[in-house]
Amino acid sequence: MRILAIRGENLASLEAPFDIDFTAEPLESAGIFAITGPTGAGKSTLLDAMGLALFDTMARLGPTSSGSKITGTGDELSANDVRAIMRHGADSCFAEADFEVRGTRWRARWSVERARTGTLKQRERSLINLESGEGGPDKLTIIKDKIEKLIGLTPDQFGRAVVLAQGEFEKFLNANDSERAELLETLTGTDIYSRLGRLAGQKASELKLEERGILEQIRALDGLNDVERAELEAGAAEAAEALSTAQQALETLQEAQRWDQTGTQLAGAVRDAEQAVAAAQEAQDEAEPRRVALAAAKRAAQLVPSWRAMQQAALQAREAKERIGIAEARLAKQSLALETAVTAEDTATTALAQVQIEVDALRPEIAKARTLDERIADLTRRVVESDERSRALAKDLEDAEENFAAADTAFADCEAELANRTQWITEHEALRSLAREGDAIRADLAEHRELTEQLARSGSELANARSELEQNETRAKQAAEARSAAQEALAADRHALADAEAAAPNEQHLEELRERDRRLSIIPAAIRGVESAANQLSEASQALDERRNRQKQTAQKLADTRDERTIFAERIPALTAEARGARTTADRVSLAGDAAAAHLRDTLVPGEPCPVCGSSEHEAATLTALLNAPVSEAIGHADALEAKLKNMERRDAALESEITAFESQAAQLATDVTQYGERLARLGKARDEAWEQLANATLACGIEPEHDDLHALVASQTKNVSEQLANGRRLQQAVEQTRSKEQAALAALETARAVAEDAERTLQAISARVITLTGRETQNRAALARIDEDLDRRLNILPGMEAGWQQLGDAQSWLEGQISAWNDAQAAHESAASALPRLRAAREETQTALNVARTRQDSQKGEGDSVSADKRALEEERAPLLSGKAVVEVESDLQNRVSAATNDRDTARQKLGEVQTAQASAKSAVEVTRDEAARLSNSAEQQSTDFSAALARSELTATEIESAGANEGDREAEELALQALSDAVTGAQAALQGRRGDLALHKASDRPALLGDALIEALQQANSERRAAEERKSEIDGRIASDDSLRSRTAALRARHAAWQKEAEPWLKLGSLIGDANGNRFRRYAQGLTLDRLLVAANARLSDLKPRYALQRGGGGDMVIQVVDHDLAGQVRGLHNLSGGERFLVSLALALGLAEMSSGRGVRIESLFIDEGFGSLDPASLGQALSVLENLHATGRRVGVISHVEELKERIPVKILVEELSPGRSRLEVVSG
Repeated sequence: MRILAIRGENLASLEAPFDIDFTAEPLESAGIFAITGPTGAGKSTLLDAMGLALFDTMARLGPTSSGSKITGTGDELSANDVRAIMRHGADSCFAEADFEVRGTRWRARWSVERARTGTLKQRERSLINLESGEGGPDKLTIIKDKIEKLIGLTPDQFGRAVVLAQGEFEKFLNANDSERAELLETLTGTDIYSRLGRLAGQKASELKLEERGILEQIRALDGLNDVERAELEAGAAEAAEALSTAQQALETLQEAQRWDQTGTQLAGAVRDAEQAVAAAQEAQDEAEPRRVALAAAKRAAQLVPSWRAMQQAALQAREAKERIGIAEARLAKQSLALETAVTAEDTATTALAQVQIEVDALRPEIAKARTLDERIADLTRRVVESDERSRALAKDLEDAEENFAAADTAFADCEAELANRTQWITEHEALRSLAREGDAIRADLAEHRELTEQLARSGSELANARSELEQNETRAKQAAEARSAAQEALAADRHALADAEAAAPNEQHLEELRERDRRLSIIPAAIRGVESAANQLSEASQALDERRNRQKQTAQKLADTRDERTIFAERIPALTAEARGARTTADRVSLAGDAAAAHLRDTLVPGEPCPVCGSSEHEAATLTALLNAPVSEAIGHADALEAKLKNMERRDAALESEITAFESQAAQLATDVTQYGERLARLGKARDEAWEQLANATLACGIEPEHDDLHALVASQTKNVSEQLANGRRLQQAVEQTRSKEQAALAALETARAVAEDAERTLQAISARVITLTGRETQNRAALARIDEDLDRRLNILPGMEAGWQQLGDAQSWLEGQISAWNDAQAAHESAASALPRLRAAREETQTALNVARTRQDSQKGEGDSVSADKRALEEERAPLLSGKAVVEVESDLQNRVSAATNDRDTARQKLGEVQTAQASAKSAVEVTRDEAARLSNSAEQQSTDFSAALARSELTATEIESAGANEGDREAEELALQALSDAVTGAQAALQGRRGDLALHKASDRPALLGDALIEALQQANSERRAAEERKSEIDGRIASDDSLRSRTAALRARHAAWQKEAEPWLKLGSLIGDANGNRFRRYAQGLTLDRLLVAANARLSDLKPRYALQRGGGGDMVIQVVDHDLAGQVRGLHNLSGGERFLVSLALALGLAEMSSGRGVRIESLFIDEGFGSLDPASLGQALSVLENLHATGRRVGVISHVEELKERIPVKILVEELSPGRSRLEVVSG
């Protein structure tokens, strides 16, 4: 990559446009050229222009706080905003660079413009291919990415490769090992190695912490061993068997309890049913008076329709009389309304005629008023237009006056500003030299501040280091003492472990005890098995005998029931035929009686004798009763026979159900006898097997199964074995605890050793650090004295500095303020001088415009007054007409009045017709109502007469009839209630028979052996045994589940630990190789390799610059640099022994080496710049340095040296001269010779 040209305008002090073309002579053929000029003239601005054009950055802008602002520029910009390079007062600025990459020429441009409001716009960038013309403006980031891709370097890499960093290498030579690694990392941009080291160390620490947590969890989970687990599982099997046995016994007793409870419930149900039958029959007898009352109510109900018809007729007659009065009142009201309607119609007709007369009288006046209104409207429009023109001219006059006042004020202000700035510059002429040397003074102040801060920090660091040294000496001593104590504790724990292992029994003896304990634990279950089998065999034998007895009883009951049903089967057909004949006879007698009674009633003649009784007074009810007596007798006989038949059929059905139940019970008992026989055989076999198991279990333990007190013997031996096992386990646990304590002591010893070694290493490191800090503080104090002397020489000669520049609180701010004030005054003076003629011409122009506006306003005022006078005359003539009202308003009012009068007349006529019609209708309604009332009155009298006659015949009172009519619903409810009582008696009797049958069947079923108190006591005992068995089994299951969980979790944790080891192994190895907390290990290693490469490249240049010396790595540290002196037979010297000029040459060689390294990624940089530093060289060394730089031209490179050293200017013929025209203004010129 080669720089072809640099251009720009309005960049800092470089106001005029400049164009530095490196492809034109004399720069084209110059291997080395100088960029010279006074301090602060703008030499480094040329490099800033190149950085802005290529990367939108300036190398001189270091990192600042995000909140830092630059004030006094007219814009509030952040301290790292590159737009601050725009010259004060300029409207725009730009920087442009042409460069060549791989044979293709490109042009990069950066620019900023100022908006009309005075604020700075955003930066603009463009990139154009000069060969093809492609490209143009684009986003900042896109242009930046394109240029980085073209050149192959980032802005930082480009800066290191193009602008040689010999100043940074001066700091590099003075730094200690750690700082040297940091500086080299910054210079080479290889901070990735320290980041990798920190990340590797962090990852390794996290993995170790994770492993520690897994191992602690594994140690915390301590489950049963295999022997204890086997014993626990055997106990679980025994507990399960015991629980099953207890559950079976409990279920047998619960079945007996349910049988007993069922019998009690059925007996109670029979008693309840008997009580229900008695209660139903009693209620049936008590309801007899209610039946008599119901019959009477039914007779009265026959006259209820006649009574209701009479009441309705009387009500209708009363209502008809009331309607006559209403109709007459309506007729009188309509007559009065007719008179009112006639009067209203006459009044409305008269009012309409009067309104027509008034309309005809106003027609001439309305026509005249309309003409005047039209003329006034035209003049009003002209007045409005005149007013608008007057207001516009007044506004123009006001604007002209304001413009003149503003122009006059601006001219006066400019004159005053020019005079003030001229006076200020004259009074502060001493600041001119301060502004000219501002850059150098700034550098001295910054370095002074930095050295002061470094001295404060180094003093604090040195005090802290010495304090830390004392603390670590104490810590190292304590760590050594702790290590000795840990060694003694470990020896004591190992001795205790040997004693515990000697006292503990061996595993074989414990295994024999566990086996005997297991065999003894089997015997109690075997004993319970024998006892349970014997009990079950006895109970089964008793149950079989009991079921055989019940089988014989059930067979006898079944035979008796079948015989009884055979008798009913013979009697039911005959009784059925007898009942059917009686019912047929009753039906015929009933039909005959009804027909005879009806015939006799039809033949009876009032006053003549009856053919049956001979009486001339005919009693129809008596006749009906006489004829119905044989009918009732026949029906009663038929009902009795049918009831007897139904009872017999119900009993037959009950017998059939009993036979079915007995047959089912007999079959079930036969099955039970068979099953109990089979069960008896099985239980006998089970008892023999249980006895055999008991014999095997006891003989295995050397015990006779027929021993008198087998339970006590087994319990005694079990207790003895358990005590021996417990003692053995206790001793083994003591061994394990002692072993754990010994392991903990060993770990504590390892920890104490590590702490002691770490304390010793830390002590050595802090001692070296104290030595380094002491040397650095001495060097910084010497440098600070030198800068103080230089600043005294520059600043104390200024007015007001008699007491010394150190009196300033903030010398940097004071300097910037003074320089800024001088530059601002210069710029303001030039701006005011150039603006004054323009402001004078503007004032004269606004004065002329003001005079024209005043003349136009006076002319318009006369025209407006004339039109207004004509309008007032017509308005005075129009005012008396129509009382000043508008024509439209008067016409609308008259039309409304005519319309209203017409509507009133039409409404009155329509109302009159409606009232006449209503009066005729009212007359007709009165006549109709009177006729209807007469008819209804006659009908009511007839209804009353008929009801009185019927009431007399029925021998009832009107109150009884009224009550019957009001209580029809109650009568029906009473009838249903009485029927329900009869049904309740029948239902209760049927339920009683069913309950007695259920009780008989239950008593005929299997009767348990235990009942009553004996059953309750047996149930309590069985429940206690089952709960004990459940608790035992639950306890053992819980222990097994807990052990399963512990085993599962331990297995999962060990698998997790194995997976962790597989995953963590490469990370732990990487952490041990390159990782630590701050990345120093890998950084020192990587930067050591970088330093090796840098020293090789630097030695190649140093052999030309200073053949006497060569650089090499020292053996005292990773980043130590030593100088080999060839003139003294290869003697190795320290960098501090070099003179100032020699140190500069070494720094230059390192900077050239770094440039080659930075461009060594396949990118060749052909343009180099060196900024200052040659003032410390003697003539011979300066010549050597320039010769080396000139020789770079042979490799295709061009070198620019930025310096204000006079001797350097004379020895370099081609120069870019930065000439200061005035404070803050410079220009560039390329010269040769």
